[in-house]
Amino acid sequence: MAVDYEMRLKEIIAVVNSHDIERVLSLFADDFLYEEVVADSTVARNKDELRARFQNLFRSFPDLRVELTSYFATGNSLCVEWISSGTHTGDMPGFPATGKNFSYREVVVIELTRDKLSRFSLYCDELTFLRQLGLAQN
Repeated sequence: MAVDYEMRLKEIIAVVNSHDIERVLSLFADDFLYEEVVADSTVARNKDELRARFQNLFRSFPDLRVELTSYFATGNSLCVEWISSGTHTGDMPGFPATGKNFSYREVVVIELTRDKLSRFSLYCDELTFLRQLGLAQN
């Protein structure tokens, strides 16, 4: 049976937007790679590391939302563009809360294995993000 990628992506986004960490973890295969490919890359290779990452993310940005803008799929891989937005109301490691909003595009490369996420590689413009939060100068 062919995978309905659009339906699967909408499910992934709904789960992320729910901020239900256990549901987020349930999207991932037992053997996975989660990475945020930015200046100081974040990598998680097990569910405890991933849980800590999402706890920090949802604590720092309690209104975090992602909105799908486009995607394409080939085989078991997807390339996704979405808009990530929220308000920085919780401290991040090294960055106290600013109370400022952000909204910018991110690209995510996803690989599915038996309908679970086996790779999730997020690419973003960290400088734009930090500028919007007032943590970097123009």
